[in-house]
Amino acid sequence: MIGQDELAALTPPVAIAAAAFALLWLLQLVARIRAAKGPRVGRAAAAPEFEGLSPAVVDLITENGTLTHEAAAATVLDLAARGHAGIEEVGPGLCLVRLRRARDRGGLKPYELMVLDHLTALGGTGVVATEAIAEGSRELGRWRDGFEKSVIEEARALGLTRKAGGPGTGMSITGLIAALLLGVLADLTLMPGAVGTLTPHILLTGLVVTTAFDKRLAGERLTRRGRAAAAHWLGVRTHLRGIAHVDGLPSAAVTIWGRQLAYAAAFGLTRAALASLPVLRPRDEERAWSDHGGLWHRVRITYPGQNKVITGLLLFLIFGIWVGSALGVSIWYGLRPLGPDDPQPFMVSMIMTVGGGLVTLAFMIIVVLPIGLIYRAVWKSRAAAARPRRTLEGRVIRLHAADITGKLYYLAIDHGPRRVRAIRALGSQLTGVADGDVVRARVTRAGYLASIDVLERRPRPDVRYHDT
Repeated sequence: MIGQDELAALTPPVAIAAAAFALLWLLQLVARIRAAKGPRVGRAAAAPEFEGLSPAVVDLITENGTLTHEAAAATVLDLAARGHAGIEEVGPGLCLVRLRRARDRGGLKPYELMVLDHLTALGGTGVVATEAIAEGSRELGRWRDGFEKSVIEEARALGLTRKAGGPGTGMSITGLIAALLLGVLADLTLMPGAVGTLTPHILLTGLVVTTAFDKRLAGERLTRRGRAAAAHWLGVRTHLRGIAHVDGLPSAAVTIWGRQLAYAAAFGLTRAALASLPVLRPRDEERAWSDHGGLWHRVRITYPGQNKVITGLLLFLIFGIWVGSALGVSIWYGLRPLGPDDPQPFMVSMIMTVGGGLVTLAFMIIVVLPIGLIYRAVWKSRAAAARPRRTLEGRVIRLHAADITGKLYYLAIDHGPRRVRAIRALGSQLTGVADGDVVRARVTRAGYLASIDVLERRPRPDVRYHDT
């Protein structure tokens, strides 16, 4: 145990170091915020040289170099306004996108081609329900990154934005070191009460705050030309905001409003239209849209072996074990012979966290992992010895791995009913099968796949992710 003299000797240098790192972090933070944001953008009169920008680029520059999720939906509306697709309302809350394949695509930007290719991949019959735009087997994160890179490249080519600065890892490191030193300082000075209790929270907050700014401050910065363009479009936003009922216009209103609706969507002014165009929204694994049979409809999917109540209880149990073991470690630490003379709040909090985590990890290894391995082994053995009892013919609406190994899969087929039960299958059985294919599957009574044949493949255009 460290004596009082040693504590007294260590406290001043630790306090000085903590103050220095905290000051360095604050200076970096202020400098990087100023560098990232640049001068404030005002509003300007009409500027014809900026009127031809796409809604996606307008979204980027009016959001100070940050591309929002509205950009992709606004691009769909812009494509419709320019004649590459048609959007019509067929019922309350349901609109259809009709693709016009004969239209010349030579003048489209790479990110516009990405959106159009995604719609084409979904609309095998040339029609896509707007709510079904979140469907498909694309890698959403990679697709989003490719879309954003393409929009940024156009903005840079037009001289509207440039890279804001460095990666920002130095700011995260200095913030983390400052938080650690503050915790050690609280430990050395044996700070009582609230300060000692808040020490681990100071550490966590320092880490989260410093890393949260990294991506934001390492984004795009508007150039002088970009600020002029943003000023022009902010004036357009003020004009569009004044249109009556613009917030409730459906996406089909693009046939009347044209590109104005696309720009209003880029500004986030049309909540109804944006809600019906989930281009960048992750698809719902329990509710799918399907056009099997000729009409778009929603299908509810259930997964055997997956129960939200049981999963929630298990997570609650794991959390309870962590908290209970952490309190137990704290009580044990306080009842030791040296406990009254060795409070050290920061050290106690760290021992509680690590000790509770180790107990929880042991519980998961001893109890949870064997249950998972037994379930996986039963799945594989039953799938390998499957004897078909019924045949299902329909369109694949969900196909995803059931475990991290990629050897066990859930397969959902729309074969008529509005509620289907996913089939359990082995990855080796699904070679060549993809979302959207029409298949004939032979299934056991227990719901395991025996065999599968592809009857019709969904057209798969060459979707470019624009990797750079």
